[in-house]
Amino acid sequence: MLCQEHITYGYRRIWILLSRAGHIVGKHKLRKWMRESELSQNVPIKDTGRTPGERPPEVEQPNQGWQIDATKIYTKLDGWVWQTSVLDMYDRRIVGYVVRKTCRAEDAEDALAIALDRTLKEECIWLSEWESLGGLEVAVSQYVDHYNLERIHSALDYLTPMEMHRLATREKTSLQIAA
Repeated sequence: MLCQEHITYGYRRIWILLSRAGHIVGKHKLRKWMRESELSQNVPIKDTGRTPGERPPEVEQPNQGWQIDATKIYTKLDGWVWQTSVLDMYDRRIVGYVVRKTCRAEDAEDALAIALDRTLKEECIWLSEWESLGGLEVAVSQYVDHYNLERIHSALDYLTPMEMHRLATREKTSLQIAA
């Protein structure tokens, strides 16, 4: 079932996934059913301790602006490790990431060279206790594939990052040909 497969998703994302699969269901009926079945997300949002800052600049195409994020995660065997990711500000693709024992400028540079958001933490990292750095690396790699190829985003009109990316690059190519 979708709700069990995507335990962090709210009714809006579940409704879109059901619609994409050809199921016809009312959004409000789904919300009511999820509440009654105790499948809705009523957990408090974890305070990340962020300080408010300036809004990032608006971007008009992929690869025009990237954001970087680092998260400290505890593993039983390796102690504290860091996950650093780079996110495209236009289509929200995770374009690069590293999982390391350190969090230095070089680690961020490596993530950029490979090129997260808070969603990676909520839907992958914070859901488990990690045994080791190796196990965390595998889980993050699998999640990045899911995030870029399957996870729909409300900010992208419920498209996946790759759908948005393909749409944007296809439109740009069409415009270049027309010119």
